[in-house]
Amino acid sequence: MARRRARHTTPYDADDSRPFQLSRGGVEDYTRCPACFWLRRVKGVPFPGMPGFNLNIATDLLLKREFDVYREKQEPHPFMVKHGVSHLVPFKHEHLEL
Repeated sequence: MARRRARHTTPYDADDSRPFQLSRGGVEDYTRCPACFWLRRVKGVPFPGMPGFNLNIATDLLLKREFDVYREKQEPHPFMVKHGVSHLVPFKHEHLEL
């Protein structure tokens, strides 16, 4: 016998006589954006997923490497100079890697 999915994990179906369960997260989703809630619950359109952390990790690594060069020289990064904050120099400390 095939098991039916829980009512709160499937799109809303007006023909289903069972009560439609709604979690606290569902209520919070509705308060944030009623239209998005309706699209998800009635039409079954999933919310877009979060981008992977690989992009964030790669960006952090590249920025750190670039700023490490200026941290070692104790000079402001050209981006900082361009935006009028040339008095700011990347912080250098012996325990920074820790």
